[in-house]
Amino acid sequence: MKKSQPPVPVTFATLGRREEGDWITLKGYLDLPGSVHCDDDCGVRLTDSSGGDEAVWIFIDVASSGAPAPNQMDRLPPFYKTADFKVRVNDGSIVGDGDRVQITGAVVRCTSGALCIDDIAVVERLP
Repeated sequence: MKKSQPPVPVTFATLGRREEGDWITLKGYLDLPGSVHCDDDCGVRLTDSSGGDEAVWIFIDVASSGAPAPNQMDRLPPFYKTADFKVRVNDGSIVGDGDRVQITGAVVRCTSGALCIDDIAVVERLP
């Protein structure tokens, strides 16, 4: 991962031009799927905030116990509701499903071969 360099702002249209390990920022809406698998991190979708239908899987760190630290999410119960999805953003406030955010993380390949975003270091609330 290229954390030593400033993150490169990308859009959903330009994300596919990035290489694995690139450090990027991407804006979109959080989208909690109907079923997720969570361990140390949790895979949720980030959907295109520019009105397109595109989405990318992002992996947000899950708090090991207690309240999440900034840029982490609460652990989801086995039978969760949308209201259970809470991410503490960089400024300490909470966002959830449908909220617009900017994430900073590393481009990786998911098991499907598609690009995903992992090692998310910053989640910021956007208007």
